[in-house]
Amino acid sequence: MNHVVYSPAKLNLTLRVGGRNGDGYHEIVSLFLRLPAVETLTINRKDEDNVRDDLVTHTVAVPGVNLVTKAAEGLRKLGWPLPPLEISIWKQVPPGTGFGAGSGNAAAFLGWASRYLRLPLPSHFAKSLGADVPFLLGGSSLALAGGVGERLEALEPLPRLSVFLVVPTWSSSTAEAFADLDYRRKAAKRSAGALADYRSEIEGVVKALRQGLPIGFLPNDFSALLIEKHPDYLAFFAAAQEAKSLAWGISGSGSGAFALLDDGRGLSELMSWASSSPWITHLFVLE
Repeated sequence: MNHVVYSPAKLNLTLRVGGRNGDGYHEIVSLFLRLPAVETLTINRKDEDNVRDDLVTHTVAVPGVNLVTKAAEGLRKLGWPLPPLEISIWKQVPPGTGFGAGSGNAAAFLGWASRYLRLPLPSHFAKSLGADVPFLLGGSSLALAGGVGERLEALEPLPRLSVFLVVPTWSSSTAEAFADLDYRRKAAKRSAGALADYRSEIEGVVKALRQGLPIGFLPNDFSALLIEKHPDYLAFFAAAQEAKSLAWGISGSGSGAFALLDDGRGLSELMSWASSSPWITHLFVLE
């Protein structure tokens, strides 16, 4: 057995954060965009020392227990007869970027396991691994997400656009970002907005992108916090505007930023700018 599985990522084109639900998680409203496969998994059955899985990540270090390991262990607890495996993940995207690459790894593994064992995946299981996993496991390229990210409404795909991603030298902890947002709202005696009101905001973004109309900075409740800590974002957004990008912003709780373009010349200009910026460690162009 030697299987190669391609692993997608995602953008939060918009992100609005509400209060905590009964489980202690924040409710959100977000516009999810699937990105093409950026990473690869190779999966092999172990012939020796067949007691536990061996998982290795290449190129980019991932601290802690990998989501793929959690996925495999969770499936076995459900009674799935997965053999001990050798798994290699060929990473491109560092953790803490908001691009969902780790969730994409888990989703890619779950899809492989379901096909390999010919078993349907329980609907609740992907959600238990992370808010982005259900979307990345599904087939939609664009979706309105609610709940903690698991309530998905598939939307018609956008016209083809170039997606420019940058990864800064800093990372962003999701848990810390949510805690910081809660603290600042409490200190300012400001409650979260009514999430139902943001559907029209998302519909406006989608309509403009379908028509190729410039939007500019996309709404994300974490953006102000991140820009305050790292003003370098403003330089990237200015460069994105100068390159005539349709839209730009920060994905998820950060730290990765992005621009959407439909002009190849503007893309070249933005690549040249980002390549000379010392605070940018990785950049990707996806179409």
